Amino acid sequence: AHPRDTAAALSGAARLATYGGDLASAETLAADSVARWRALDEPRGLAFALFNQAIPFAMRGDFANCRRILDEARALFERLADPWGIAVTIASIGASLGMLPGSENVEAGRLMLAEGRARFRALDDDWGATFCAYYLGLQAMRGGRFDEAWALTAETLTYSRSIGDHYRIARNLHQLAEIDLLRGRLADAL
Repeated sequence: AHPRDTAAALSGAARLATYGGDLASAETLAADSVARWRALDEPRGLAFALFNQAIPFAMRGDFANCRRILDEARALFERLADPWGIAVTIASIGASLGMLPGSENVEAGRLMLAEGRARFRALDDDWGATFCAYYLGLQAMRGGRFDEAWALTAETLTYSRSIGDHYRIARNLHQLAEIDLLRGRLADAL
């Protein structure tokens, strides 16, 4: 019955659909939420809805649309002077840039992830800092910097275990195994 509640629920449903693997539904739900927040002329709700709209595009590998949407969300968070929103959009842009081919994209992504990590640390936000550390570790692994990759991923694993985040625990264990495989440490990888 309340337009803000509906817009927020649609954004949350989009995020759940994304992580449930239903990207088509996620895109539809997110677009509906974004349209509703625009009609309400509510920049904070719109910024978060845009952030949730960008994630399915990233998971689909459509980094051009992901970047366009995240840039709009970041501009809104900057206008609102929301330090967490700025940090999460910078970090997310950095993570998506790191998935693109070309060393210039990887380096730009690394710099944005490092900036995001510094911003999260300034906010004393371990979740955000380790989100960045995970993707910095992934980029280090892909760049053959295995010791750096291991340290960053192990940091994220320690934090994930401390809060009982089973999804991130599994993802970090997988990345540590990949690093060990690339270093030729098959027994450790297993």
